[in-house]
Amino acid sequence: MGFVPRPGLRSIAVPVFENKTLRRELEVSLTQAVIQEIQQRTPLRVAPGARADAVLEGTILDFREQVLVEGPDDEVLESQAVITLAVRLRDARTGRVIFAYGAGPGATGPPLTEVAEFVPGRGESAESAGTTGEAFRDLAARVVFLLERDTLRPRVPPLPAWIPLPEGLERRP
Repeated sequence: MGFVPRPGLRSIAVPVFENKTLRRELEVSLTQAVIQEIQQRTPLRVAPGARADAVLEGTILDFREQVLVEGPDDEVLESQAVITLAVRLRDARTGRVIFAYGAGPGATGPPLTEVAEFVPGRGESAESAGTTGEAFRDLAARVVFLLERDTLRPRVPPLPAWIPLPEGLERRP
């Protein structure tokens, strides 16, 4: 079975994501990766905000390059890029937040983080090595997964009534 969108979701606006890091232009590349993933893997139509059913907003919270392995002359042999993203989907007509993954009040889940490892050439960064593109595609796929109808995601069934709960936990209906 393919992608089944949330009820009432046929079109989506994806404005350029916000970027809270000092790395310039990451937001444009990540937004493009998300739009491309939506167009390739879903029946959703990407539309301007005024004509969309929902608006997908994103904020790049953090981007770090870290050295994993150094050579004997302090040259970088292996490195990684870590990208952290907050995303929020809201109803374009009512403004109601459908989901919000990130920090802060109203968050329905933690921010999304992606790690991409790479072996840089001399003077190469994560961007020039194409690593951010790979990480952005992986993040985009995770964002698109969140747009899918909730009922298709596996859920943990509730514990049977005869199993006692640990102290401090309450049984949900």
